Amino acid sequence: MLPFKKVTLNEIPRQQLSKTPEDPVLKQFKKQTIIKEFSSILDIAVSPVSPHDIALVSSSRVQIFSYHDLSVKKSIAKFKDVVRSVAYRHDGKLIAAADSTGLIQVIEPSKSTILRTLSSHTEAVNSIMYFKDHTQLLSASDDCMIKLWDVPSQTVLRTFVGHTDYVRSLSTTNDSEELFVSGGYDHKMILWDKNKEEPVLLMDHGYPVEAVLLLPGHSIAVSAGGPTVKIWDILAGGKLIHTLNNHQKTVTCLLTDGTRLYTGSLDHHVKVFDLETYKVCHSFKYTNPVLSLALDPLMTRFVVGMTNGLISIRQRTPPENKDEAKNGEPTYRANTKRYFARGSLAPIATDAYQVEKRKHKALKDYERFIKKFQYQNALDAAINKGNPEVVFHVIEELALRNALVAALTGRDESRLLPVLKYLMKNVINPLYSKVLIVVTNTVIDMYAGVFGFSIQIDDMLAKLRSKVKEEVELQKRMQELKGMMNLLLNIQESTL
Repeated sequence: MLPFKKVTLNEIPRQQLSKTPEDPVLKQFKKQTIIKEFSSILDIAVSPVSPHDIALVSSSRVQIFSYHDLSVKKSIAKFKDVVRSVAYRHDGKLIAAADSTGLIQVIEPSKSTILRTLSSHTEAVNSIMYFKDHTQLLSASDDCMIKLWDVPSQTVLRTFVGHTDYVRSLSTTNDSEELFVSGGYDHKMILWDKNKEEPVLLMDHGYPVEAVLLLPGHSIAVSAGGPTVKIWDILAGGKLIHTLNNHQKTVTCLLTDGTRLYTGSLDHHVKVFDLETYKVCHSFKYTNPVLSLALDPLMTRFVVGMTNGLISIRQRTPPENKDEAKNGEPTYRANTKRYFARGSLAPIATDAYQVEKRKHKALKDYERFIKKFQYQNALDAAINKGNPEVVFHVIEELALRNALVAALTGRDESRLLPVLKYLMKNVINPLYSKVLIVVTNTVIDMYAGVFGFSIQIDDMLAKLRSKVKEEVELQKRMQELKGMMNLLLNIQESTL
């Protein structure tokens, strides 16, 4: 005897929402240290060479924290006003810091000694950065000017005039010795060549620009202002590639590690984007608006500065061994002591042979009735489930067995009413209508002689008739609309 074949529910495929998987590296930034300063953390810089100490500015001080234990190594308070920007030289031996008076000081961090003082800006300096040659420094100021300095001689080599409002941000790359970008409150991001005073390229962000970023290879630039971040193709003449609208408030800072883009915002979030897909691959939430970001070259310290003086330093803790790095659980290799001592609760190896056990799944109520040839009870049990899809597939199964008439015949008022109710609700569903129209006609033919003797049955038939009539009228209007559209399309084709 052949085994009973269960009723197959051919579910309609549902649209899957595309989800970008969480970045496994970023998920390892679990350990967090919170440090409190007295004023907003306007800028953060990490030494590019070991031991990758962290310099940040708060009020009129520059604080340098140890990479290893996050303790304060140096506190440099030799400024007359609020320090707004700090930058390490590429060899990590010097730092430069700029304040709200327009003064830039070059400091040896190991001794807190001021080596050079650069004074030419008339307003606050918002951003500074070293070029790769170690002797030249760029500064951007509220006086709408960008200046290129020769640090040893403390002289201005070139002044770049292109912005008409405060210049807020500068950026270059380690592989670029000439190109850099700037952003200002005039909504502009400008690409410059340090050997020329005229702008190379100008891009309109649409909001006051708070931060800019030139990605490695200097073919892509990023601007941030308002709640949007925009990606620009430099090689295509400043063509807008993509706009990121994932923040609710102003984006204040940008950062990249080469493959990801980090954005910090006043909405308390730092979002991380995959630079290939421009989709969010991770997100960090903080208690206060974010003003500054920094990441060490080893990607083990992620530093965030906030408006209330809080500093969040997240430390990455990778798995202890490469076996655990795959899925977070240890694996065991055969022919080792660890394998034989792993215990019965250890996870089974992927290549282990497992004997399959036959699993006898319990039959549903309607399946048991079909197996016993009780077709009326099977249809009633399916209707009682309240799932239209189940009822439809049971009807299909009964039709395949030539048992549909047997399931519908001989019903009294209490058993006919649920059938009519189901037909009334689902007969116009395009997924079921082809089969249910046949079922509806069969029911009407069977029970035509008894209609008019039950108020409930007559009411349900009236609703069914009204539903079908509405659907017919809708189909007529759709056909008329289709005809008009075809006419318009034909006219358009004839005029081309």
